[in-house]
Amino acid sequence: MARIGKYNKKMLARAKKEAEKGLSEQQIANNLGIHVSTLCDWKNKFPEFSEVIMAAKDRADEIIENSMYAHAKGMELTEEHTHLKKEGDREIKEIKKIKKQIAPDTKAGIFWLTNRKKKKWVDRRDDHITLTNAEDILKAKKELDNIINESTQKQMGDDPKK
Repeated sequence: MARIGKYNKKMLARAKKEAEKGLSEQQIANNLGIHVSTLCDWKNKFPEFSEVIMAAKDRADEIIENSMYAHAKGMELTEEHTHLKKEGDREIKEIKKIKKQIAPDTKAGIFWLTNRKKKKWVDRRDDHITLTNAEDILKAKKELDNIINESTQKQMGDDPKK
């Protein structure tokens, strides 16, 4: 692929279109025919270039966020079906609108909640113990020592509970 490398208003418009597709900077650079380091240089040298790319990426992200939200809660959409109907010697285009209900998508809902309400919807168990004073720490250490001793004795064939 021939490298172009000259910044101009046409490149700005092309970069905006590529960023609106949700492409990575590497993909944008490839589609512009430049190296990704050139893209980064342009972003640093030309503030309007950086702003246009950031704004376009934000719009692409917003579209996906809105779509994810709509899928998480379920939605109604209207499909258009076009049919050609013959009447005598002419064709008539007939458009049928069909409303459909899309059920809420559980995976989209889980994704939304685990990212937006992390503390409440985190996808992990919290098995650690927080000890706040010396007495609790010594008590826990003693219990662990007992468990380790019992386990060691069992492995050696000396079951302490016999």
